[in-house]
Amino acid sequence: MPVTDKTLVRLTPTQMRQWRWASTRLLVLLWCAYLFGIWILSLQADSPSHASHWMIWCMMIGMLIIWPALTLSQTRYIIRPHHDGPNPEGLPGMPIPVPMRTWVVFIQWLCLGLVNQSVLWPMQITANWQVMQTMWINAALLAWSLLIGLFIAVGKRSFSTVHRSIAMLICVGLIFGEPLLQGITGISWHMLISPLHTVHQLLSGHITTTATSHITAVALAACVGWGILGIIQAARVES
Repeated sequence: MPVTDKTLVRLTPTQMRQWRWASTRLLVLLWCAYLFGIWILSLQADSPSHASHWMIWCMMIGMLIIWPALTLSQTRYIIRPHHDGPNPEGLPGMPIPVPMRTWVVFIQWLCLGLVNQSVLWPMQITANWQVMQTMWINAALLAWSLLIGLFIAVGKRSFSTVHRSIAMLICVGLIFGEPLLQGITGISWHMLISPLHTVHQLLSGHITTTATSHITAVALAACVGWGILGIIQAARVES
């Protein structure tokens, strides 16, 4: 069914709000289950150091690949009851897409980041990390996931599968584009976009100026992008 503004107006604010918060609660629940699963697998590691590295890499995959894939692949629907009974498909009403606001994606990022704190800081003790090392690893996860969240929010502004697919390809390219390019060309350099090199340095205990500057630049780019998207969203709501 084509999505029009007239169709979306028929949804009450309460219905839309309930679906948005339900999606966030489900995402947090799935994220907790994911972290618990990779923690169980990490118990098979030879040492606490290897286990902590496994946890961080899996957390990166979850935040930077699985989260956007799960969110961008879903079109949420709400059933608007028919006055004349069930529709021809047997549903109690007509499924209508529920738009996702920009702030919902930001809240999802914030919730996932807060859950991560319960995993990262205990690892600072078990893996014998420095406090600054843990802080920068945490900052790297938050910075790149905030940037990924920006592309999720842009993709979710449209119900078009093409737009969402492009947003997902950007997320994947952001992480694996530079490593793939290095493998093709055979030339090695400190990755300017992908977090893989920077996180590897931090896990090895090397807190370099290049790594910290990289994280800071990504965080600033993500904040600027979110600011611009917020202004666009506010202007759209006012109009």
